[in-house]
Amino acid sequence: MTIIDIHTHVFPDDIAHGTIRMLSEKTGNKYELAGDGTVSALIANMDAWGIDASVIQPVVTKQSQTRKVNEWAAAAVAAAAAAQAAQATAATAAAGGAAPEMPGRLIGFGGIYPHSDDYKGDIDFAVGLGLRGLKFHAEYQNFILDDKRMLEIYDYALGKGLVLLHHAGFDPGSPPPFKSSPQMFANVAKAMGGGTIIAAHLGGHDQWDDVERYLVGSGIYLDTSMGFEFFPREQFLRIAKAHGADKILFGSDAPWSNAGKEVAHLKSMPLSAEEIEAILGGNAKRILNL
Repeated sequence: MTIIDIHTHVFPDDIAHGTIRMLSEKTGNKYELAGDGTVSALIANMDAWGIDASVIQPVVTKQSQTRKVNEWAAAAVAAAAAAQAAQATAATAAAGGAAPEMPGRLIGFGGIYPHSDDYKGDIDFAVGLGLRGLKFHAEYQNFILDDKRMLEIYDYALGKGLVLLHHAGFDPGSPPPFKSSPQMFANVAKAMGGGTIIAAHLGGHDQWDDVERYLVGSGIYLDTSMGFEFFPREQFLRIAKAHGADKILFGSDAPWSNAGKEVAHLKSMPLSAEEIEAILGGNAKRILNL
């Protein structure tokens, strides 16, 4: 079984500790961290918990960050791939065989600043770096999810074959009213008419009644990040069954939750082996063309 964590966060080593500390303080130190926000800590946890690949999800909060953040994400993916290949080569050589081609442990999404005066150029830049999607956070980036301007951005990005992953619902660092909601995601899905859009936190953290009302049966994918210790077990099962396990993706929001515990929670659910396998990795492999 392949396990892919669709929703993780990492930062350059020289700013990781400070960034994690700042974000933790912003959220009132609400969550117990699983790692220090560095790539090495994420990969160490993946090794410990049997996670095959993680998708890194940067959030761009200033136009000046755009190129630097995307270049760093692409470089982190390349470095992880090189390290994985070197390990495989050494292990195979020691065994006296030929080294197989090995993918890296990281898959890169990029980000754009939604208020950019050249969003098309910024998206083209991310595509040129080989990034597979874009991460959006309506609270941190200060936009309304289904605003007409945002629909134009989504349409262009989806037309380039990118997957879009959004923060959804409550964020402890941002006061209500929130700038995203399950109903807004339903509006976006209707306006786009296709493409892969993922609403994190099972469609809207602490908005799961509205997820059942507006998103179940829609084309929006839902990830499980910051999940099983928060959303009610029976409600998750209702949503997974009614929406379809083929549109649920495993995610942790690392380092803000423990992916190992999240995997264990999911495996304990009364779902079929095929449904669990799809959620843990099969669906991500399909939508990312892995």
